[in-house]
Amino acid sequence: MKLLMIGLGSMGQYHLKKFTNLGIDIVGGVDPDINQQKKAQQLYNIAWVGDKVEDFKGELDAISIAVPDAFHKSCYLIANKFNKPLFLEKPLACNLPDALDLEKQIGENCLINYSKRNVIALFALKNILNENKLGHIEKVEIEYNQDWLSKESRIEWMENDRYLWRLSPLYSAGGCLADLGSHLLDCLFILFNKVNFQKTVYKKTFKEEIDEDIITYKSKKESQYHLLEKVSEKPLIYVDYKGSFLIDEQIPCTLSCSFISNKYKEAMIIKIIGDKATAYIDTSLDRKNVILQTGDDVQTIMGPPIVPTYTQFKNFVENKVQDELPTIHRAVEIQKILQEVLFCL
Repeated sequence: MKLLMIGLGSMGQYHLKKFTNLGIDIVGGVDPDINQQKKAQQLYNIAWVGDKVEDFKGELDAISIAVPDAFHKSCYLIANKFNKPLFLEKPLACNLPDALDLEKQIGENCLINYSKRNVIALFALKNILNENKLGHIEKVEIEYNQDWLSKESRIEWMENDRYLWRLSPLYSAGGCLADLGSHLLDCLFILFNKVNFQKTVYKKTFKEEIDEDIITYKSKKESQYHLLEKVSEKPLIYVDYKGSFLIDEQIPCTLSCSFISNKYKEAMIIKIIGDKATAYIDTSLDRKNVILQTGDDVQTIMGPPIVPTYTQFKNFVENKVQDELPTIHRAVEIQKILQEVLFCL
């Protein structure tokens, strides 16, 4: 299998690592940054690198794309002209009209990289729900926390492009909500049938954190990223968010995500409370097992074997195997919710 990689930054190189480990031949790499081109070429022995997708003239079987949110639509449509399967990052787009347009033009010939599907414990939780071990579901709590923007973090994010674009109204589709919240919504759709937004309970933008002196910010790259500006018709850049949702039309759900966690370096946490038992996942402690508590009895339940998203894409390209792929239609469902939260407050 021959793969063209578009975007050779940190996420693109993570794609390259995963696909190379699967024995996939990386035949080309595209990035406007010549330093990223050289780094990727040396690390992964890529035959051709360049700054324009259109300049690639070699043979290929598939294309993987990892670029900032603002470039998703344009890059996805250019790549789609090759008429090859596409491996796409989430969120699908920066707004619902663009997502719907991508759905129409690309259709089924892609897989969306909702990588939290690679958490085995998630599917143990799904089995617990299917077996009705929790009884009547009373409440769901789901959160995804990272600490890289907090004062306690040692990460030098202020000059690091990997982090700065996620805070930029020019490049991000909505800060932590678009980045981390997309994964949470995908997980909810795996576990349940319907997810509806109710209201925002708490929100903090990057600019608000600066104004309130919660974050100290001074960057030589401010003129490039415009982090402190509000850009017309672009979503606000949330760095801390909590909202109220309704699952399957009757189950209350609290969803929260953050770049400024003081407790977790990185953790996805799901807690489902039923009238018979409670089930709990914390990926900072265990990615394979669910804690099931029934009264005073506590069990650890391991998830079933899963096919990681990168392997799913390989199977899709080579054998047309579906493996319950995270489709573009799911990505549009999630985009509809993000649109309501980010644009209709």
